[in-house]
Amino acid sequence: NLHNRLYTKVFSFVRLRIKDPEEVKDIVQDVFLKAYNSWTATKSGIPDESTAKNFLYIIARQRMIDIWRSAKSRLQVDLGNKSWQSDDDTQPDNDFDSFESDGPLPEEIFEKNENTTFVLKLLDKLKVDEREILILRFLDELEYKELARIYKTSEDNIRQKVSRSL
Repeated sequence: NLHNRLYTKVFSFVRLRIKDPEEVKDIVQDVFLKAYNSWTATKSGIPDESTAKNFLYIIARQRMIDIWRSAKSRLQVDLGNKSWQSDDDTQPDNDFDSFESDGPLPEEIFEKNENTTFVLKLLDKLKVDEREILILRFLDELEYKELARIYKTSEDNIRQKVSRSL
C-alpha cells in the first residue's frame, strides 16, 4: 500500500522541520488526506510511487509554510532527536540497544556518532532552505528532477542551490 511505503519518508521530511511530534503527526495525516482527496476528485486514480512521493512532499512543504505564515508554530530542525526517523516505538533508542557480536565495534559506533554530530552541527548553520534541499537530495535521495518539481524551478537552479549549500 502506497501509504505504508511513503509514510516514513513524509514523516521524516516534516519531522526535520517541525519540533512538536503531535503537530508532525497531524501535518502528515493532513498531507495524505489532501493527496487522497485530490487523486479521487480528479478520478485519475493514485499515481505511481515516484509521482505520489513528489506530490506528498509538495503538499507537506506548503502545509509547513502555511503554519509558519500563520505563526501557529515555528519551523525548527531537531536533528539530534533520532525519533524523527520513524513513528515506530520498536526502534532501538541507541546503537547499543541493537548491538550484536558480529556488528560494529563500540569504537566504530562512537566514531559514526561523532561524525553524525559534526554533520548535524554543520547543517544547523545553514539557512532553512539550504538545509532542506540538502536533506531532500542526500538523505531522502531525491533526484534533481524531482527537486525541481517540488520547488517549481529548473534542474539547473536546483543543482546550483545544492552546490552552494554544500
